[in-house]
Amino acid sequence: MRLFFVAMAAAARRHRRPNRHHTKAETCAGDCPACALPHRPKLYSVLHVDGVGTTVKYIAEHARFAREQNYAYGGAIGTLPLTPQAHGVLQRQCVAWALGTDAVVVREPAGIQRAAALADLASNQTVLWTEKHVPLAPKVDKAWLADLRRGNACRLGRARLTYARKGTVRVAAHLRRGDVDVSVQPSLRWVSDACLVDALGWVAARAGPRAEVHVFSALESHRGRGGVMRGTASPEAFDVYRAHNYTVHLNGADATASVLDHWAHLASADVFLQSPTSAFAVVPAYLSRGCVLRARVIKKGLHCYALDAADEKCVRRAVERRLREIS
Repeated sequence: MRLFFVAMAAAARRHRRPNRHHTKAETCAGDCPACALPHRPKLYSVLHVDGVGTTVKYIAEHARFAREQNYAYGGAIGTLPLTPQAHGVLQRQCVAWALGTDAVVVREPAGIQRAAALADLASNQTVLWTEKHVPLAPKVDKAWLADLRRGNACRLGRARLTYARKGTVRVAAHLRRGDVDVSVQPSLRWVSDACLVDALGWVAARAGPRAEVHVFSALESHRGRGGVMRGTASPEAFDVYRAHNYTVHLNGADATASVLDHWAHLASADVFLQSPTSAFAVVPAYLSRGCVLRARVIKKGLHCYALDAADEKCVRRAVERRLREIS
């Protein structure tokens, strides 16, 4: 009888082994395919910490620059604290989600050569790019962009898209409001409510009855120069979107979770209306496989969306692709 139970226990262990392998397969890799370039020297950069969107944007653009110059990207050299930083966000977690855990390195390699201009990259050696900004090509290299999205695909695929119902065409917009208001650099950082409402209606009309529209923003007022309160502090400021039956999503108590939640939903949208001059919105725009509409014209001194033939073609392609997937 004892031998019988021993045999049964062994059989049960054998039966459970595939589940253990399945668990490992579900663990997303932390590597950065957009950083890799086999058999090439590495280009490192200096880690520049700002708001979370700007931090990730700089690292991504340094990796893109390395690829354009025929280097592998070794990572941004510096340390991201284990505690929350600007706006209460744990940036280490956000960088790892967007780009991979090896996009930031702590130690500078010995004997590295410094570079501050393209002429300094002439040698076939490992280099450290010391400047914050990089001269990028006008168009993003498609292979690099595919690698960037492939590296994030597992983490994006595991995100809980609580706002996206099955069988819908997902339309999402990022609206920069929390830290700015219309009196602060309006021509640079502001899209009017009227502009965005018109743009969302234009997209929804082309997406058809399955369209589900969501607006993502934040409440984050602050005291500016002269003690004047700046930014947006009231949820009622978004009532104009609710009046059009658009769902509004604002930042929650957990700032890091809110960042990752908003990025995942924006990057997963079939049509994403990207806010201008917002590094926060650049990150999901890089990761998006859908149609990304950018504010490309100025109306009454403010950024707005062109909604031209190119935009219409982009939207229709994304909608058709989505409808094929859900049919």
